[in-house]
Amino acid sequence: MRSSPLFSSLVLLILSSSAVSMAATVNAASCSRADVESAMNTAANGDTVQIPAGDCTGASKWDATIDWNRSAKGDKALIINGAGIGQTLIESMSTTCAYNTAPFRIYGSFTQPWQFSGIEWTGCSVWFQGGQVDDIRIYDNKFNDIGGHTLSFGPSDAPTLLQYVGVVDHNVFYNGNGTTSAVIAIYWSNQAWDRDQTLGTSDALVFENNTFLFNNCSTTDQPAEIIAANAGARYVFRHNYVSACYNASPVRQMGTILDAHGKCQNPTTVGTGAVSVEIYKNRLHSQQSFRSIHIRGGKGVVYDNTLIGSFTTPLELTDYAYCSNPVCDAGELCGAYPCAHQVNNFYLWSNTGISSATVAACAADVIQVNRDFFETFQQGYTAYTYPHPLTGTVYAQKPNLWRRGNGQ
Repeated sequence: MRSSPLFSSLVLLILSSSAVSMAATVNAASCSRADVESAMNTAANGDTVQIPAGDCTGASKWDATIDWNRSAKGDKALIINGAGIGQTLIESMSTTCAYNTAPFRIYGSFTQPWQFSGIEWTGCSVWFQGGQVDDIRIYDNKFNDIGGHTLSFGPSDAPTLLQYVGVVDHNVFYNGNGTTSAVIAIYWSNQAWDRDQTLGTSDALVFENNTFLFNNCSTTDQPAEIIAANAGARYVFRHNYVSACYNASPVRQMGTILDAHGKCQNPTTVGTGAVSVEIYKNRLHSQQSFRSIHIRGGKGVVYDNTLIGSFTTPLELTDYAYCSNPVCDAGELCGAYPCAHQVNNFYLWSNTGISSATVAACAADVIQVNRDFFETFQQGYTAYTYPHPLTGTVYAQKPNLWRRGNGQ
């Protein structure tokens, strides 16, 4: 006897409800690396590991990385919660971020989502590598004295498709420690270029309602940019606030706030540039930066942003392969239009502080207005749901952190 669709739906609902009800909370004994890793080993797939309040910085900073490898740990993804900003304090073992110095390295593909919240980090935090993870959520954290890529999503060290989608929301990123690489790095893989490239979908890593405050230029070199996107990456940057400082002598400044790398940036490990960016409804403030947005390849939209302060070139479009940039291998140079993975179908409109895009002089033959980019609304484009569905309803009416007493 064939079951009815209603009956099947009820069975699925009951099973999913049971799975949720079986999820448990495992309490770590302290914020130390050993105690957190012990709790993670005890927890089951989908459980929450609760890290208590405590100061694991300075002499008590973490002494190693929790290397959570799918091949050793199985398909077990967890929710990692701290007691809150100012309560659970974790400092990485090194001031320079890498896969083997970040407190957490999540390696491989997982069918359940990972979440990290309620932690105040110093130095580095979480690196995802070598797989596919959907519905990631990183929220309500503070990142201090950032040592390069405090968050990294998928450096291309695996031959298969890498994909990291989800949302990074309601975090504070506060000052770098002199390391001049990007605050956040996003890599998918070259295969991502073969997939559907429609904008406005959930198939992207979304950054929303975050605050980025960098005000220590008088003493410290600044990060190169907030986001560096490579190797088929797709990201959305919306409803964020950025404040970048400037020091005249010696010159210290954030060169670019948001970036999309092109085809041959660091070709030996990356190979292709970002697929797409969607940048809208942000406030980008800089005392002096070269650029607010630097696009070297791919498609996207930039609209309803407000630039405050001074930018040498508010938005620049270029193509390193055509311009024979030194980062390109000789075999990856482009001699004529169109270049592989170049700027294409790129739209910008209604931005305060960006009157038009600036095309690098060396790329003028391959990037042209009304052919490769357009200074008008993109017909048919619809932004993805805001707030991001993974944030639930708790933040639906919650303002940006920069409006809540961060001195800006």
